[in-house]
Amino acid sequence: PLLVLVGERDFAGAGADARAFARVLRDAGHTRNRIEEMPGRHQFTMAELRGAGNPVLATITDF
Repeated sequence: PLLVLVGERDFAGAGADARAFARVLRDAGHTRNRIEEMPGRHQFTMAELRGAGNPVLATITDF
């Protein structure tokens, strides 16, 4: 299984790249993958996992 996180505030095209990556995985038979767009985040702020109620950490934990 693979969880792909992309930030709402990531560089232009990051979301499209993530969706294309997941599509390639599915086409290759790797169906256990999921993409989540994290509101208000970008690639650097998604790495900040501390803090109560952190939505990035919750998404990873739930996966």
